[in-house]
Amino acid sequence: MTTRKGHLALARVGIALAVMCSGVVALGAPAGAAAPAWRVVPTAPGTLFGHLNSVSCPAASSCFAVGEQDSPGHVFKVIERWNGKKWTAVKSPSQSGAISSSLSSVFCKTASSCVAVGQYNTLTVTRTLILHWNGKVWSQKSSPNPPNMPVSLLSGVYCTTTTDCFAVGSAFVSTADSSAQSTLIEHWDGVSWTIVPSPNQPSAFDSQLAGVACPSPTTCYAVGSYEIQNLTNTLVEAWDGATWTIMPSPNPAANVFNSLAGVSCMGVTSCFAVGSGHGSLTMQLSDAGWSIVTSPNPTGETAVALAGVSCPAASRCFAVGDQLKAHVFQRLVEMWNGSAWSVVGVPVPSKTKSSNLDGVSCATPTNCFAVGDFRFGRSRRPLLEHLS
Repeated sequence: MTTRKGHLALARVGIALAVMCSGVVALGAPAGAAAPAWRVVPTAPGTLFGHLNSVSCPAASSCFAVGEQDSPGHVFKVIERWNGKKWTAVKSPSQSGAISSSLSSVFCKTASSCVAVGQYNTLTVTRTLILHWNGKVWSQKSSPNPPNMPVSLLSGVYCTTTTDCFAVGSAFVSTADSSAQSTLIEHWDGVSWTIVPSPNQPSAFDSQLAGVACPSPTTCYAVGSYEIQNLTNTLVEAWDGATWTIMPSPNPAANVFNSLAGVSCMGVTSCFAVGSGHGSLTMQLSDAGWSIVTSPNPTGETAVALAGVSCPAASRCFAVGDQLKAHVFQRLVEMWNGSAWSVVGVPVPSKTKSSNLDGVSCATPTNCFAVGDFRFGRSRRPLLEHLS
């Protein structure tokens, strides 16, 4: 089982072949300065097929991207590393008994300290997966799974220090008569990962967390969704240094799917969360709490979902996702300039039929990577977009 944060399509198959184009889309810049521009960057050799879910760039010349790699009959986790010039594939440990695996999120506190999370699947269960990078190799850390839950997975991770991290996701049990999904939060204290109690909305049928951000060691926000009475609503949980509690969060419209997929913070009471509702959904945290901020939907779209967000400055954020237009999924990038969100055009490889973006990370306001996949024919290939 693999999950895709904030996506319009729960499953998209295929594997694509195309030659990377040299298309460039530039953003505005002061007179006399070179404008930063989005460019497609080739994926690492040996990782031609698959999808990237997340990227983390602690510096402009240091990034990790994670996801899954497709091969005939199998899907397994993949990790790529950026050295400022090109992407290369990086080895990671295999899981005994795994028939498939995926990494959903990665966070790098520094170039030599990263955590990647996801899940691996055996013939009977789905288990949490956590990997640590020490600057030289990736190693697997023991990660707990709630008892009596055959499916446990992690979707987001954030570290305030190398010895203080939170990973979020969900766990659920399914029987012949019913199924129930609940939030899952795990904490790293520098020695081990442990499950931390996390709340679920009363009477909720399904609850899940997709992303997390911690502007301070005693302040974190985790975002996702819950289902109650056949309605899906946004879910925000807050950490105060001791416990997780549910925060009030708005929903753009009734009787539609409202969900949050990613969150990024510039301060303790200054964050953006993104997802989908009646189109794209962006929510801003201020001293007054969470409120919906108008975000655009491209002309001609029939559905829009944002999957990830990165805010390197209070006046600059990038949110990524996809849109459905003329029965085809296409990548979507939106930019916050301090007062409003706008759609930003980004290139794709030549002859691409469909594309999407799941994750974004900005080392600076003018240096970012966005990742996902593109399709040409029936296959998919990793998509890496670079703003520089």
